[in-house]
Amino acid sequence: MKGFRLKKVVILDFVIHLKTGLRIGGSRETFEIGGIDNPVIKLTSTIYDYYGKDKHLLKDTPYIPGSSLKGKLRSLLEWALGRVEAMKSQNKAGKPCDCGKCDVCIVFGTGSSKTIENLPINELPGPSRAIFYDIYLTEKSYNNLRETLTEIKVENKIDRITSRAEPRRLERVPAGSEFEGRIVYFVYEEDDFPKRFKSTILTGLSLLEDNYLGGSGSRGYGRIKFKNLKLIEREIDYYLKGKEENIKEFEDVKALLSSIQT
Repeated sequence: MKGFRLKKVVILDFVIHLKTGLRIGGSRETFEIGGIDNPVIKLTSTIYDYYGKDKHLLKDTPYIPGSSLKGKLRSLLEWALGRVEAMKSQNKAGKPCDCGKCDVCIVFGTGSSKTIENLPINELPGPSRAIFYDIYLTEKSYNNLRETLTEIKVENKIDRITSRAEPRRLERVPAGSEFEGRIVYFVYEEDDFPKRFKSTILTGLSLLEDNYLGGSGSRGYGRIKFKNLKLIEREIDYYLKGKEENIKEFEDVKALLSSIQT
């Protein structure tokens, strides 16, 4: 059986800079004449003291769910590593890989309990390696956008026969906004670190910069850049004996990728 004793915790902090407006859909709780057709997801309650004492992140502030980043990275990696091709059978087509053996399943998790039940004990993937936390506006962006946290973009759908325009009002977070996020990666005995971390998490971030986050990407929404990355490595003795953590800072994903030797 594989060794699943925890060896190290790796924390990746980063800032997401929006190059174009971002739209991650939320729910519309009220219906108004002339209202927004597609609102963005927002906090349903205030996060008190988020930026420090008496500096709150207020209700109705837009944010990026950790699940949105995780799902997008997983999808891009499955295409890049050939896992979509492997899932072409009729009952699996279009679904996330659930083989339980590939790097994507090991890092992001295997949703199928049947897969786990059918794997030999020495091939079990163990716990998901990565945790993706919700991603909130930086304090600077929050203060800059406080009065108008989102923008309304009016788009038209043109009837091909009558040429009649059908306008719709889409809400999005404006370009230039910045969010701060964190991914926590757990390293167990026999894990191939840093190779797997580089080939999944970091490669996924790099792929995403040339793709899009959220919806309406084909219309130019959701172009982002990761910046101000901080890689924090904490050996298990950091928690057991107070050992020092190792901190490295990088300007962008490319610099971090170049620094990791595998």
